[in-house]
Amino acid sequence: CRPSEINKNSRGQLHSTKGPAAKWPSGEVYWFLNGIRVNKKIAMTPEKLTKEEILGEKNVDIRREMLRQIGMERFCALTNPKVLDKQGDYELLSIDLSDTLKDCRFLKMRNPSIATWHVEGVERECETVQASLNWRAGDTKKEWKPIQLT
Repeated sequence: CRPSEINKNSRGQLHSTKGPAAKWPSGEVYWFLNGIRVNKKIAMTPEKLTKEEILGEKNVDIRREMLRQIGMERFCALTNPKVLDKQGDYELLSIDLSDTLKDCRFLKMRNPSIATWHVEGVERECETVQASLNWRAGDTKKEWKPIQLT
């Protein structure tokens, strides 16, 4: 039996945030975001997702879609990060991801070309934004500038 409705994104992947990405005449429905099968809550009511649900998701593709849905700002608000250092549009954050994963370090940065926020994990030894930029560049002996890393 063929689906009665299919919704895709501009890349041709099954995708919908307005309803199921695929429906069958029998009433069967499937939810997809960017080609990744998710549940209805992730696709339709991401504002109800909790820190525990996001961090507890074992499938990295589903977790990525959860984060895309809620955005980095909300994820940071949910995880209550401690700002260790700030330099322009860059912040070094410490986030407790669970009772056993404490003081995980993340570099929060604004991507100027697409005007969105991005969060990337860095080594726990990074104490400053500059140390995090140097670590990302793979050369901790040189002081890298963000423009050099793009």
